[in-house]
Amino acid sequence: EDRMHATNLQFDGSRGTCHVEKLGPVLVGFAEVTVTAQGDSTRVVWHEDVAVPYLPRFLSPVVGKASALLFGFALRRMKHS
Repeated sequence: EDRMHATNLQFDGSRGTCHVEKLGPVLVGFAEVTVTAQGDSTRVVWHEDVAVPYLPRFLSPVVGKASALLFGFALRRMKHS
């Protein structure tokens, strides 16, 4: 189970932003999430810069692609639930 720490939360009317530091042991780095109301829907922008400390560097592209696919799958499931 990875540790995380929300270092910055900002809410401004119809927009909210959260910055999360990922402290490991599996993932280290940060994520920023911005949620904006857009009429009857919501726009979510997720930016993440993380590393797996014990993963050999040459596997990074494969893990990055797999992570993006899994993230997209999870978000699509939330959209339809």
